[in-house]
Amino acid sequence: MDTFSNLPNEKKERIITAALIAFGRNGYKKASIQDIATAAEISKAMLFHYFGSKKALYIFLVNQSAETVTQEIETRFGSGVTDFLERAMMIAEMKIAVMNRQPALFSFLKSIYTETASEVATDIERILSEARRPIAEYSFIGKTDMSPFKPDVDPRIATQLLNAYIDSLFNESSWNAGFEPERIIRDMRQCTELLRNHFYRE
Repeated sequence: MDTFSNLPNEKKERIITAALIAFGRNGYKKASIQDIATAAEISKAMLFHYFGSKKALYIFLVNQSAETVTQEIETRFGSGVTDFLERAMMIAEMKIAVMNRQPALFSFLKSIYTETASEVATDIERILSEARRPIAEYSFIGKTDMSPFKPDVDPRIATQLLNAYIDSLFNESSWNAGFEPERIIRDMRQCTELLRNHFYRE
C-alpha cells in the first residue's frame, strides 16, 4: 500500500476509478482484476504489487469511499438545519461534492450494501458500522422537523418519494461523462418547491 500511496495522483485516481466501476457494476466475485488493470492502463502484476490481493483492493475502496462521504458530511452538512426540504437540498449538494471528486463512488457504495461474498462481508459490516453515525446526521428522519407537513401528508411517504428522486438524479449521472451538477441542483430546487407547495401547510 505504501507503494500505491506514493504514486502520482493522476495514476492513483485512474486505478481507483477503474476499480470502483468494475466492483460497482459486477460485485466482488465477478469483478475482474484483469479488466481493472486494463482500464487503469497498468499490468495485472502491478495491481497485485500495489494491493497484494483482490480483497485488499476491495476493502481499500470501501474504506476510502466511507471516509470520503464522512468528510463531505462533516464539512458541508449543517446538522442544525431541521427543515425537511432544506435537508434534501443539502444531501444533493453533498452528493455533488462527492461525485465531483469521484463520479463512480456512489454506485460502488450502493453495491456494497447488497454484496454477498462471505470473504468481504465482515469487513464491510465493520466499516459501515463506523460510518453510520455521520451518515445518520444527514438522514431525513431523526433531526428533521416534520411539523410543516399538512395533516393528511405522511412524512414517511414524502421521504420515500424524495429519496427515490434524488437516487434517480444521481444514478442517471453515475457513469455519464457529461455529469451536470448545475442541472441536478436546478431540478432539485424545482422538485423541493413543488413538494413545498403541495405537502406543506400554507
